Amino acid sequence: MKGISSLTCLLCFGFTSARKTTNRQQTLVVLEERLAQAPALGADSLEGIESSLLAMAGEGATPELKPFVDQIFNLTVRMKSEVEKQATESNRTLTAHWEDFKSCRYDGADEEGLKERSARHRACREVESSVWSTMQGCESICEVKNNTAQSYCEAFRTINVYPPTGDCKWSNNHMKSTLPYMMALRDDYLQRYRHWAGNKSLCSNHTSRVTDCYASCKDQEKAYYDKKAECDRYQSDLEAHACGETPECTKYKCCYDTKKEAWETTNASVAAQEASLIVEYRALLRIDCLLKAFNNSIAAATSDLSAGIEVCRGTTFSAGPYVTYYDIKDNPISDCASKLAPGSQTWIAEYYSNLPEHTAFATCSASCCVAWGGDKAEILVTR
Repeated sequence: MKGISSLTCLLCFGFTSARKTTNRQQTLVVLEERLAQAPALGADSLEGIESSLLAMAGEGATPELKPFVDQIFNLTVRMKSEVEKQATESNRTLTAHWEDFKSCRYDGADEEGLKERSARHRACREVESSVWSTMQGCESICEVKNNTAQSYCEAFRTINVYPPTGDCKWSNNHMKSTLPYMMALRDDYLQRYRHWAGNKSLCSNHTSRVTDCYASCKDQEKAYYDKKAECDRYQSDLEAHACGETPECTKYKCCYDTKKEAWETTNASVAAQEASLIVEYRALLRIDCLLKAFNNSIAAATSDLSAGIEVCRGTTFSAGPYVTYYDIKDNPISDCASKLAPGSQTWIAEYYSNLPEHTAFATCSASCCVAWGGDKAEILVTR
């Protein structure tokens, strides 16, 4: 610190010129050595100066020391000013980091973004309802065809038995010979076969039509489930946005965490420096007190410093260049979430009421969802 070399010269020059006794000379030599070895003013250097002054106090104060004591006192004033400047600079540095930390801002959930996503979700559900109707219409047609096929197949099942039912019971009175009988028998079974084959064909053909119909509905079914999945994604995006799961929130949290760490590091560094500065500042105050005791004794024309020294020894010097610290409570991390909690009854009423027919909202899966359909409206954020 500035002033240490000047203080060294003054102590060496002044006390050397004021030496009167062997003890005082020895004390000044020790003081001179301590000051010469100190690379910078610190607690150890100041303690050495204080000890040397206390040792010299036992020798008494003489008028010859007055100019030298005054110059030493003026130097300690400048040294205290240097300590105070360091404290001021520490305050300035800490304040700069605090203000930089507070510059990370998030203005809360993007309400316009919620409205936009809600409108997109509802519009998607409208299309989903329409696609569902198309799919349902196709399946209804297939159901009618299936019922028709079932009736034909049921008729076929009643005749498709073995042995066949309905034996021949013709009267032989009108038969003149075997040939007419055999021809009648042939015609009867031929008719039965044609009836059986016709019903089999009807069952088979209508069953194929039902299969083809349902196959044709697969496209509508896929279109419906694709649209439903798309709408569920829009819903998830809406809920995630309400929870603050947005690029803006991510950027804010990154800013907050990074600058919080920088502020805490500076805070710790300044606190350690302040502790050292306070020790040095109090040492300077004690030296001031001893120098005043020398001056008071010289002014009173008495070489006895004992009363003044006792006052210094009995005084607790508590003043110091204290730093103003900031509380993290004054800059808590902002909650990116919306006021309404996804999953709550109030949320459902706000965003999912009066959805189109044949549509339904999916279960909430965002990070801040409350118990699904519960009555709680506050946000329960999981971090």
